[in-house]
Amino acid sequence: MTPSNPDHEQPPAPADLADPLYYLHNFDTLVAWVREHHDDLLTADERRRLDRLADLSTAARALLVRLVMRRGHCFRTDRLAYPELEATIDDLIQELTDGDWLLRDPELFLTDAARLQTLAELRQRWLGRPEADGLPRTVGKQVLVDTLTERLPHAARASHWGLPDTVALTTPELFDRLRLLFFGNLYQDWSDFVVVELGHYRYEPVPLTPALRAVTQRQHLDDYLTLQQCRELLETHPAREVWPQLPACDQDNPWLMARYHSLLYELGILAERQGDPELALTALANSGHREARLRLGRLLERQQALESAWNLATDALAAPRTDSERRGMQRLAQRLARKLSRAAPVAPARPELQQWSLALPISDGSVEAAVAGHLAGPDVTVHHTENRLFTALFGLLCWDAIFLPVPGAFFHPFQMAPADLNHPDFVRRRQSEFERCLTGLADDSYQHRIRQTWHRKAGTRNPFVHWPTLSESLLDAAFACIPAGHLHALFTHLLSDLKEHRRGLPDLICLDRRQQCYQLVEVKGPGDRLQDHQRQWLEFFTRQGIPASVCHLSWLDDGDCA
Repeated sequence: MTPSNPDHEQPPAPADLADPLYYLHNFDTLVAWVREHHDDLLTADERRRLDRLADLSTAARALLVRLVMRRGHCFRTDRLAYPELEATIDDLIQELTDGDWLLRDPELFLTDAARLQTLAELRQRWLGRPEADGLPRTVGKQVLVDTLTERLPHAARASHWGLPDTVALTTPELFDRLRLLFFGNLYQDWSDFVVVELGHYRYEPVPLTPALRAVTQRQHLDDYLTLQQCRELLETHPAREVWPQLPACDQDNPWLMARYHSLLYELGILAERQGDPELALTALANSGHREARLRLGRLLERQQALESAWNLATDALAAPRTDSERRGMQRLAQRLARKLSRAAPVAPARPELQQWSLALPISDGSVEAAVAGHLAGPDVTVHHTENRLFTALFGLLCWDAIFLPVPGAFFHPFQMAPADLNHPDFVRRRQSEFERCLTGLADDSYQHRIRQTWHRKAGTRNPFVHWPTLSESLLDAAFACIPAGHLHALFTHLLSDLKEHRRGLPDLICLDRRQQCYQLVEVKGPGDRLQDHQRQWLEFFTRQGIPASVCHLSWLDDGDCA
């Protein structure tokens, strides 16, 4: 993984996956990376604990990493078996216990203990005892655990719950902080780093300087972890109980606020489902999530707050956040107009799509392959690229803009995409760079730039480029057949909503090298129909004069074929 820019940082070398302790070496790499780039965000105690990792034997550190990588914080020692460790598990557990990395016989609630036990073990221990009185011998695990939890609500030692050989991590929150500081999120786990990310792909090198960090204060880190705890609580607690626990996040930190608004949206949906419309309205009204405003409007309608819903819908239609919101608000406004006896907002005229029908003999392949075979000819090549060709051309042309180092976009050297790719302000923060990239479409320089990037970055991960799709012959044909003006219109539309517009592009592209023209075809088989995001692209193509159509395929029966 050689950086194209010598001034960019060299990422740590991946461990050899043939090494049985590769996960330990990669863990050490991750910790070293966090210490180098974020040491000031760790407490003195956390730094001391990480320094003490070196005091452990290699096998003990390996076992600790194995446990950190597993789900949960508590483990049954009778289920631990790692052949690559050159010591007995009992000896290693003792070393980790002496070093205050593990705690024997920890206190657990019954629900946590039950996750470590099978249904057979739970039935054997509890059925016939007063705590399980009234339950049948065939009771399922969930019913058994729910009943016992209600009757035994207090924590107790693991051995009390029938788990005599159990240990727990003493500082799981430290490893969560390390993971958060490295990945910039908590939905990726350790296996993403030690199994998938390293040694398999090439990544665009981006300078990772202190000025570009998303987390600049310890409080940012604490608030993100609190948001994650609230999200987990929503899985088992009423939204009303979680609401007061939300932290007051720093509104000047886009990384933190994106997670905050997402959580508000989740909480609002859950509150609505739990029959708490007042809280749902408050949460959705305060959420900046891309779907929150439409959800709020629909909830206001259901609550018969028609005037408020009408005002929200008309304001949203004046400045819609996304195409999907615009479509949803138009439908909402039409319903409200009938209920309020008002004139519905005039929706933009929808162009008529070009549609045609085709009947072919039944094929074992896909409907797209059948139509492609029918349309192909001596001078026409047909490619089933769907959402891959145009997005790849965009990704190659705008490579520098996509990977522009802006604060909070990159956390580590193994990112295939900026962390804020799907945030509403992604394009705005890089507006001038995207505009510079698109200026090449005014002349033939864009072709040279795309080819150069295709050769220079081949295999490097990019969220818009699916490398197996792109061949040099396909690039040649695309440049010969697709006008630069069409690409400019298409890329500009893509930039207006990268999250939504990256899908819905037509299935097939027909490239006629002799006539130097092309045609986009969306294929619909029997019983299939256009989705909103597909229709949106097709209407855009029609308005722009870009050749695109819908093929409705039907199958001929044997008699017709004869």
